[in-house]
Amino acid sequence: METLALRFFCVTFRAMITKRDASIATFLRSVPVFHDLKGPSLEILFDRPQLLGRLFGEFDQNLIAIEHRLGVYISARGNRIQIEGEAESAARAREVLTGLYNR
Repeated sequence: METLALRFFCVTFRAMITKRDASIATFLRSVPVFHDLKGPSLEILFDRPQLLGRLFGEFDQNLIAIEHRLGVYISARGNRIQIEGEAESAARAREVLTGLYNR
């Protein structure tokens, strides 16, 4: 159900942007949509939420870089992060995030 909702959101958002700005629409077409992810999702709970802004980066750029590099989907809500994707890639993303957090 979440996959269908995510796919609907991406299609709707891309359609809205296409009408407003062709250059943004071009960029969005190049961004992969992770709707066929396989494997379990991992969850990380951080105990110091004040550090998460630096961990995530401005506009979540660090999370986006990890997503693109490892082929996973990361969602952040408060001090909780959920990672979806191939088991090996999701485990690697968890290692990267916890390693950066503990620095």
